[in-house]
Amino acid sequence: MQYTNPDLISHAYKLVSKKWILAIVAVILVGLISNVGSAIDEKLAILNIFLSGALAVGSATFFLKIVRGQEERIEDIFDGFKTNYVASLVATIVMSIVIILGIIALIVPGIILALGLSQTFYILAEDKEISGIDAMKKSWEMMDGWKMKYFLLCMLYLGMGILGLLALVVGLLFVIPIISTSNALFYEKLKAGELKQP
Repeated sequence: MQYTNPDLISHAYKLVSKKWILAIVAVILVGLISNVGSAIDEKLAILNIFLSGALAVGSATFFLKIVRGQEERIEDIFDGFKTNYVASLVATIVMSIVIILGIIALIVPGIILALGLSQTFYILAEDKEISGIDAMKKSWEMMDGWKMKYFLLCMLYLGMGILGLLALVVGLLFVIPIISTSNALFYEKLKAGELKQP
């Protein structure tokens, strides 16, 4: 089967709907912990950099397990701290710098860079030995020819997010797990060559 973007979201919904409570708890924890620095004091926002990459790897690990039908646990969200922390930190810092510079250069290059590097943390979640830079390079290679598809998928996410906000914000607790599962599914189907071009 060649997956369209609506197919990805629909299939992701079916997968995560069996795991709602655990997925919602995981999303809330990742959101809270990754922003703990700025929550304490704006001057401590720099701490978020040291947390967000590892948590992104952990979140990728958690949702990849849902997609693969494996047993996921809340502890999975801390996986990035236990295995390849330095790689996730390097990837976070370099990606942030590259994307910010791209955005400064008329925005569009920044968007293209962000799309091309979008699979980095899934690669880090799957390969515990790869470096942050090599994971970025691999993501860029994987996304060759697929950036527009992922951009359009993100536009669907935007619409879902708006609907979640309209549903008294609580809707986001259901929307974000669907998006996270869709992203993990995108990675899996991209690797398998089972994505349909837009």
